[in-house]
Amino acid sequence: MVYKIIINIVYLCIGLISHHCVSQLKNSSIYTELSTYRDTGFKNNGFADAEVGVAFFNNFWISPEIGTNYSFGALEDQNKINPNAPNFAPESILETRYNAFLLTISPKISIGKTDENLWWVIQPKFFTGNLTVNSDYLTLSKTREKYDITESQKDNGNISFFNLSIGIEGYITDSEKLSLAFFIRYTTMQLNNRFRSIKFDTPDISNRNESTQTLGIGLKLYFNPFKKE
Repeated sequence: MVYKIIINIVYLCIGLISHHCVSQLKNSSIYTELSTYRDTGFKNNGFADAEVGVAFFNNFWISPEIGTNYSFGALEDQNKINPNAPNFAPESILETRYNAFLLTISPKISIGKTDENLWWVIQPKFFTGNLTVNSDYLTLSKTREKYDITESQKDNGNISFFNLSIGIEGYITDSEKLSLAFFIRYTTMQLNNRFRSIKFDTPDISNRNESTQTLGIGLKLYFNPFKKE
């Protein structure tokens, strides 16, 4: 008799917890995010990333998020100038670019969200995944009309780092199905050692020191498919 009562209580607790979890999952959202970071050592003065993911319990003051991120950028070309003709085309060029496929995990902390359409957000985020650096050494052809790839090098490995974002978020529809966030963020991603690890048989040119720990901005769109109009 006691055994049956205990079993019934356990089933009741499981049912209540499951119902609570399912009801809270209805407050979860999917998101897409674009970020760009300022760095004059890169082409277009920076590098960027794009991310998609899920924000759980997005109506709470703290919301765990998990996503997949693609980060990419290209260094400014390194040129070897001909000392006898400095105003002409460089004798050789080094082109270097990177891309990274990353998993992200973060808690989003919302401040002043209760009954407000606009609130502050603080979000530390952890990134981990695979980074690839590709570098091509090009030399000017004998006709001096084009550059030919003389040598290519590739470095592949794991990378992990954090960033910290501070910004504002607000609803952009009356139904509260959509919200938009704007962030200022700082990344601790450091690629300098990876860039410098690229070595060529031709020793007259190499990637320069370039710190990628820098500030950036981000734009993030949340969509809650469970919200009723």
